[in-house]
Amino acid sequence: MGADVTWLASPSSGDWNTGANWSSGTVPAANDVLFFGSSAVTTLNNNIGERTFNGLTFTADAAAYTLTGSRINLGGGITNNSTHLQTLEMNLGSVSSQVRTWTMTAGGGDFLFTGNLLAGGILTAGSGTLTLAGTNTAANNALTIGADTTLRLSSAANLTDGSVNSTLGINLGGRLELRHDTGFSLTAVNNATNGLRDVRLNGGST
Repeated sequence: MGADVTWLASPSSGDWNTGANWSSGTVPAANDVLFFGSSAVTTLNNNIGERTFNGLTFTADAAAYTLTGSRINLGGGITNNSTHLQTLEMNLGSVSSQVRTWTMTAGGGDFLFTGNLLAGGILTAGSGTLTLAGTNTAANNALTIGADTTLRLSSAANLTDGSVNSTLGINLGGRLELRHDTGFSLTAVNNATNGLRDVRLNGGST
């Protein structure tokens, strides 16, 4: 199991591969859980290279971060306990292609994910909005919108690049927002057993 490692309040740079920027004094190791709180440097670069982490947490006092750089693989969820938008620009995968939970906080604690989803799926939780602005190439992935959360899509590629199957579920109280020019149509099928609405992606335009 990994350790809990926190980004410092006064790091020397935005580089992840500088050990002195972290509470442990060393570069985060595989399976660590990363925490981001109040800091003078909030545009960060994962220049460690591709690595697996068991979760990312933005604490209640976190400012608005932008995470860039190399792909990370998630062994746990992503949580925003702050009331600031957190932006992830790196590509994301998931250990064993599992669904990972993105938890948001009411009052602005949302996520903007502009990178590509390369493996696994997404479940939104808490109260807030997750905006997808990258390309989804995760095979047979599942995206599920939890109660009191919104999933905002800006293009068809956010669900699938056309080479993989994608299943979208909307739980009671969840919300899906589509731009008018997203370029795809959605067919909804009621599931009376659990109240989940499965939305299957069809080619074509809206």
